[in-house]
Amino acid sequence: MIDLEQLRREKWHLDGRAVRTFDDARLFLESVGFCMMYPMRQQALVPTFIGAWVGSDQQLPDWQHAFADPRAQEATEVMVRLLRERAAYEANRFDENNAFLIAASIFPYFYALVGERNPKSAPKPKPHSDYSQLACRVPHFSRCLREVGLCADILRTLSRRSADSTPNG
Repeated sequence: MIDLEQLRREKWHLDGRAVRTFDDARLFLESVGFCMMYPMRQQALVPTFIGAWVGSDQQLPDWQHAFADPRAQEATEVMVRLLRERAAYEANRFDENNAFLIAASIFPYFYALVGERNPKSAPKPKPHSDYSQLACRVPHFSRCLREVGLCADILRTLSRRSADSTPNG
């Protein structure tokens, strides 16, 4: 029986099968749903783009040392192309200066749940408003999700659904 760790290493391309092309990078991000660009200081069970690019999770640069690592420079070029072609979106959701990359297919769900970090105010429903009653409640709803820590669980579920719906997933 294949264990969870081995399946995770395969899915996250940490098993020596490095992501080396733009199309591979796009498929990787779609299969995982979201990832960090670099490993976080506090170990988190989240895929990293640099890990997939290198094909390993050993001796990866963090965001503070990426400028000196040629592997990180190559991965950054591909990541920027993903952003420019709107195959991915970037969010700085953590205290570190580390990009949180989101696959284009789940971005609408992510934004609906998380939205702006500090919205000035919720949209107000009007008789001929472009906003539904639900949309007017989303900033409050997403704030509540963050407070109880459910956002990560929901994003994991979306990531699984995204992976299940991909041909290679």
